[in-house]
Amino acid sequence: MTPCSALRGNRRIAYNLRPIRWSASVRNRAVEPSPNPSETRFVIRPNGSLSWGQAMTFMVFISTVSLGIGLAFAWMGFWVILPFAGLELLALGAGLYVSLRGNDYREVVTVSQGRVTIEYGRVGDPERIVREFARAWARIRLEPPQGKTGHARLLVGASGQFVELGRCLTDAEKRRLGQRLQNVLATPVATWRSE
Repeated sequence: MTPCSALRGNRRIAYNLRPIRWSASVRNRAVEPSPNPSETRFVIRPNGSLSWGQAMTFMVFISTVSLGIGLAFAWMGFWVILPFAGLELLALGAGLYVSLRGNDYREVVTVSQGRVTIEYGRVGDPERIVREFARAWARIRLEPPQGKTGHARLLVGASGQFVELGRCLTDAEKRRLGQRLQNVLATPVATWRSE
């Protein structure tokens, strides 16, 4: 298998990839192919269209313009504009931080010969959640949306314990990911190459 990644809508689904190192160095670097051909990996992450560096450049530019205008008005005697310019910049910075923090979320599903491992958490956060299931007993369920504005839920698990996958994906992407996982789980273990 060759490494692949698909960009659908504003979400990226990548599979057959090496595990993500949970550090900030992964943030803007491509993930390399897995050296182990007997496992398949699915990496699910939100689309991070704005990097931290780009956000800082944007913030410096907007701050310069806003504070320049505020200082010009303060020099003309309208000093009350300056604190409001500062509050606007504070609100913009907080919004950018919350948005960029959401881009650090990852879900990694690894299907090996005997196990299905699901890891999820944030890049750079030492606490991540790892769940393992026996591959022979693992099941994929796609629950339909609840109500008019609900979203479908993709569940992976075994023995009555399920984990939701793809919270950042659309319903169509969850359906495609569920089909891909089903195909990988249906592949007999004996046909996998072992080295």
